[in-house]
Amino acid sequence: EIQQLRKRVEEHTIINPPKRTKVNEEEVIKQVIVEKEFEKVKEYPCATSPCGP
Repeated sequence: EIQQLRKRVEEHTIINPPKRTKVNEEEVIKQVIVEKEFEKVKEYPCATSPCGP
């Protein structure tokens, strides 16, 4: 069963080689930063917009 899984993963990697270029990595890092900032905004809505009573 494990061998079959490994074979599938190998085939998948051959068909879809991971696109790990420098530009791609930078884009991913930017995306992660944006998501983290968004999480902060959700936690502290008053930090970005004035909070009314």
